[in-house]
Amino acid sequence: MQNSGLTGLRFDLRDRFFSHSKLFGAPDPSQLPKQGLGRRPLFGIKNQGFTSFCPWFSTSAGREYQEQVELSPEAQALLGSKIATYSIIGGADARDALRTLTKYGSVENAKAPPSIFNYSPEQLANPANFSPTLEAEGKKHIAQAFFTVDGEFDAFDNIRNALALGQAENQVIYVAGRWYSSWNNNGQRAVIRDCTGNTSLHMYIFIDWTDVDGEDVLVLQNSYGTATGDQGLQYLSREAVNASFAYNNIFERLFGPRLGAFIVRDMPQEVKEEIKSTTYYAVMDAIMKLVQAFSTSTPAVVVPSPAPAPVSLPPTTPVIETNQQKLYRVAYSLLSPVQDASPLDEAPDELGCVDSVWQIVLKATGLRLTTPKTLSTAVLLASIKKDPRFKRMSLGLGEAQPGDLIICATGQGDTKIMPHGHVGIVGKTHIMSNNSSNGMWEANYTKDAWYRYFAIKGKYPIEVFRILG
Repeated sequence: MQNSGLTGLRFDLRDRFFSHSKLFGAPDPSQLPKQGLGRRPLFGIKNQGFTSFCPWFSTSAGREYQEQVELSPEAQALLGSKIATYSIIGGADARDALRTLTKYGSVENAKAPPSIFNYSPEQLANPANFSPTLEAEGKKHIAQAFFTVDGEFDAFDNIRNALALGQAENQVIYVAGRWYSSWNNNGQRAVIRDCTGNTSLHMYIFIDWTDVDGEDVLVLQNSYGTATGDQGLQYLSREAVNASFAYNNIFERLFGPRLGAFIVRDMPQEVKEEIKSTTYYAVMDAIMKLVQAFSTSTPAVVVPSPAPAPVSLPPTTPVIETNQQKLYRVAYSLLSPVQDASPLDEAPDELGCVDSVWQIVLKATGLRLTTPKTLSTAVLLASIKKDPRFKRMSLGLGEAQPGDLIICATGQGDTKIMPHGHVGIVGKTHIMSNNSSNGMWEANYTKDAWYRYFAIKGKYPIEVFRILG
């Protein structure tokens, strides 16, 4: 299972004043349409891989619905590095991740510095890499406030109500809840009911509700790519949703990790005045700010100020990318939304891996991978071994870095078990390649999974090459 990277919510006395149901009301859930809002992901579903970045993938994905533009989870993680409670190992508190939205905003994927896509998780968690330019871009998509999703119904219907009320502003629900190992890799339209196995804390978003075979379910958008569930979406039953937020006993309620759901939305002036006029709130706000001043946490922005005017920044020195960096960036960009990297289909989908990589190399670097073009992994390997534009990595998979080519050439393995080889482009956590079943460019293998499938099962030697320049 991929990492989750979420810590339990810290107790905050102000939650009761940011109650979504008390401030904005709640409809009768029995009157909600069975088929929900009809939402689908706008820019595909990204994969956090084996990082602890679920808070940054979920917050950037959730804001994409409201901002109607693709946002960078890598940039969100770097903005989040300014929140002192953030840890590369332990992850982040969901409330701090949401404060990042109200304090620093989000950065468009197209506006993120190209170098950021080659950062390691450790670099993204290091506030020393935070820049004024990144901060200025983030302010363009800053959020006003976030509220606790609560109400008089169960968690399932409270979330449905908040989604219904937020429909006009494309609001989603951000969840800090339990994740059960039995929820992993369920079938495409399977409804998740079983809450067994190991548990961890995980952050994800609910984007909609719908009806599956007569049963009301919430539609969960995860950050584990498209290989899980229905192209990355999962359908949770009422029992599963309520179990995600339930405390099993009084000890767990008092001392266990706190769980919750939130919604990000604008704060009308009348709501702001109602909150600020409460004397008790003012006292609690002062107490919490005092507590935070003596902790490692960044003080909360409870009633955020309007976004400042754009900052005039001195011109920055353009980042010069290597061909390896360009290749990784372009290959990664084709994952979201998932698309066909070789739409002309010069080879059938099940044999289109070389065609896809050939097209991506050309798009990223302007270089032709082979001349003339080939669709054969065997011909590609023979050609690239003699090509001075590429360096063969002697340790193979052990030296592979983002942007490297990885080749298992047809004919070199056990062709009775696995008649065809494969070629892909190495990413940070997964290897990207053509999906032989549908022709889409996807990230379906970790390095370990590639090794186990092609080297162990198929008995293929693995060759890794790095493009120079």
